[in-house]
Amino acid sequence: APLIAKAAASGDKEAMEDEVAQAVVLGTVVGALGTVLLLTQPDWALGLVLAKDAPALEYARPYLKWRTLSFIPALLSTIGFATYRGKLDPMTPLKITLVTQLVNVVLDPILIFKCGLGVAGASIATAVAECLAGFAYLYLLGREGVLKLGKVVRPPSMTRLKPLLQGGAAVQLRALALNAAFLAITRTTQGLDATGILAAAHAITIQLWQLGGVVLFGLSSCASVLVPAELGKAGPKAKPKATPAAPKPEAASGAPAAAASPVLPSAVEAGEAARATANRLLAWGGLAGVGLGAAQLACLPLLGVFSPLPAVVAAARVPSILGAVLQLINGLVFVGEGVMQGAGSFFTLAASNLVATAGMLASLHVLAKPEAVGGFGLNGVWASFYVFNLIRLAAVGLFTSGMGPSRPGTSAGLPQRPPLLLGSPIRTVEMPIRAGEFMKIETKAD
Repeated sequence: APLIAKAAASGDKEAMEDEVAQAVVLGTVVGALGTVLLLTQPDWALGLVLAKDAPALEYARPYLKWRTLSFIPALLSTIGFATYRGKLDPMTPLKITLVTQLVNVVLDPILIFKCGLGVAGASIATAVAECLAGFAYLYLLGREGVLKLGKVVRPPSMTRLKPLLQGGAAVQLRALALNAAFLAITRTTQGLDATGILAAAHAITIQLWQLGGVVLFGLSSCASVLVPAELGKAGPKAKPKATPAAPKPEAASGAPAAAASPVLPSAVEAGEAARATANRLLAWGGLAGVGLGAAQLACLPLLGVFSPLPAVVAAARVPSILGAVLQLINGLVFVGEGVMQGAGSFFTLAASNLVATAGMLASLHVLAKPEAVGGFGLNGVWASFYVFNLIRLAAVGLFTSGMGPSRPGTSAGLPQRPPLLLGSPIRTVEMPIRAGEFMKIETKAD
């Protein structure tokens, strides 16, 4: 999405088409490899979450098998969503999501109960919805001329492919770190007790917490495309901001004045606009975190709606409070990481998430032992979330304060500068463009 947003903002339609085509090719290849792996080694994949003798394996195997068939369409759907996000068009993905999720909702009771397929029916319904979404994105992108078959089948140039591979590798590294963290959480909660009460309590808590996370993820997505959109305005097809100066007296000859050059943002101005956008989004993220935390605390009396078992409701209460307080920093973390994505700092982001995952795994080992052996049980699991997100918040803080390896505006070839909130000196020079005419160009002072 950041690469597409930058291409769209600079008006480089060909570059945007190339990015989309290459993403579709890579997504198809990765999806095919993932499909083969999960179909041939399902027990290995499930073993990352469940013990070998876990009762849930009986239901997990058929669910995974049918969901695996939609691996490629799901990745294509993700690429389509990212493309429209990069084009700053949120309505098309919303319409596709509404329609496909409605299909899922209709198919669920039919396949689960009427056809008697149970868990497999739920998986098939979701797979059908994902396939429809993937095909819908491909059709619409093709109709709009953004996705062209000729570019999909043509071998991509390394010049175009290199940024996508580098960014994609870092994004996948981050995804692996995040998945490892949440797989560890799931495995830990499954092993806290044999009754399943704590696992059910965790499921309730994580659903409430992630409900707020959807809102914050939306802000993060906005940051990941708005920042590169501002930077892209000074991209390859944009020129420095130029305003014709008055003709020099000695060159005045009564000839008609040349047409004024279009006023386009300079690289420095584009960087300033990107930083201002990042600051606004960080402020909104902080406010949203406070609001969502308060809303989650207000929903504590509704925990009984999610389970009729008093033991489950009681076990979910303290973790829900911990999760609500955690929302206060989630807003800054989510938006800050979106800014890092938009600025192209993919490897910095991946590295910070790897460190955060290592911190969470260590915390789970120490804090999340069953209470019967002196641990904090489910409360320890949620305390580990604090370790995880505080490390990520520290990385965001280093990035935005200018102490990190890269900042908004630097990865796109813009001048290095002090922290995000500080200003930059700018000087104006005159350069001749034709006899008797000069243009003023703003450049950053050394």
